[in-house]
Amino acid sequence: MVAGSCSRVSTSATPRSRSALLRTVWLVAVHGLVGVSWLQRVWQSRTVREVPGVVGVGYEGLDVEGFVSRLTDLGVQVLADVRLTPISRKRGFSKRALAEAVSGAGVEYLHLRELGNPKDNRPGFAGDDVALSRARGRYADLLDVGAADSALDRLAVLAGERRVAVMCFEADEERCHRHVVLEAVRARLDPVSV
Repeated sequence: MVAGSCSRVSTSATPRSRSALLRTVWLVAVHGLVGVSWLQRVWQSRTVREVPGVVGVGYEGLDVEGFVSRLTDLGVQVLADVRLTPISRKRGFSKRALAEAVSGAGVEYLHLRELGNPKDNRPGFAGDDVALSRARGRYADLLDVGAADSALDRLAVLAGERRVAVMCFEADEERCHRHVVLEAVRARLDPVSV
């Protein structure tokens, strides 16, 4: 058995086949056929992919290959692009190119323009604490209306069934409107704990 052959393990494990897979992984590790860190990464990515939910990701500072790798590490099955206008000066991050790149990794691309942050509200996310609070509040008010509210419902349904990443540019989620989107989706997923 070689390291490459382990990648053919099915990702749709039932509880019974999951324990068989764990035993196989343990035996392969014990016999030193592949590195333990590689096995841990494979096992963790399988486990994460099986857990539905919602996470936030920004592509600032990443190339498209690094971004796609991050999505697979997080077990993402659906990428929800919440940019108002899904174009980028960064190669590979415009709508069509990004959709193709993530599709190659088995991730579905979904553009939700309704959840984009209006251009005139963006400076507040980079401002001081008062400006940030004001920008978040204004954006949250926009989410309570029509198409945005429906898009949040759609995201919540997806996140209840699959692993969804909400994406925008900023690396710092606290300084991005996706932070507000994530809070709203999580509130719909678990209204008791929020």
